[in-house]
Amino acid sequence: MKCIKQLVLLFLCFSFLISQEKIIKKIFAENTEYDRKNNLINFYGNVKIELKNGYITCENSTYYKKIETVKCKDNVYTFIKSTNSIIEVRSSYAEYDAVYEKAIYTGSPYIVYTSSDKKMEVYSDKILFDEPQNIIFCEGKITISAEEGKFFCKTIKYILDKELFLVNYDLIEGIIPSELHFVSSKRNFKLNWCKAKYGTLDLKNNILELYGNVEMEF
Repeated sequence: MKCIKQLVLLFLCFSFLISQEKIIKKIFAENTEYDRKNNLINFYGNVKIELKNGYITCENSTYYKKIETVKCKDNVYTFIKSTNSIIEVRSSYAEYDAVYEKAIYTGSPYIVYTSSDKKMEVYSDKILFDEPQNIIFCEGKITISAEEGKFFCKTIKYILDKELFLVNYDLIEGIIPSELHFVSSKRNFKLNWCKAKYGTLDLKNNILELYGNVEMEF
């Protein structure tokens, strides 16, 4: 009986350690500065932050230990690998929240999404990557460049596992007063050009749905 209790206790301890697994594994840099008063660490020069599913590189960063957040500046590059895809983000500034596994990118950010059969680039003013929800939000002046052509819009919500774009919807699913444009880059693509207020693009099933003052050219 005592042996069983010890095994149960060992299992619970092991489970607790797994659940407390750190998202930020290690941080490397040429120089560091530890501010004990504010409980933060500054990193300078060739910074590399190892994460659970990838890494971030930049020139300078600050790690806030109490809130498990790291802020990165200058030549920020993020590499995240999942089972079916690779996500790369470049920007001049980024904040990564290790508690909620969310990242915000500003300063002319753009993202490259690569899966087994697709590659896509998204240029935006601001990018929010919610890793647990597997969702990317973009807002501002957006250009989506894919094999089928280019989309121009103001906001997008991309659901990664469904390969589904919600175009010109804001973060609370409302419709914003702007337009989306699509220009085809493939001669054999049935649609050459289109314009609408908002829409959805289903890459997995190759379906484009448009709403509001729709114009098309075939």
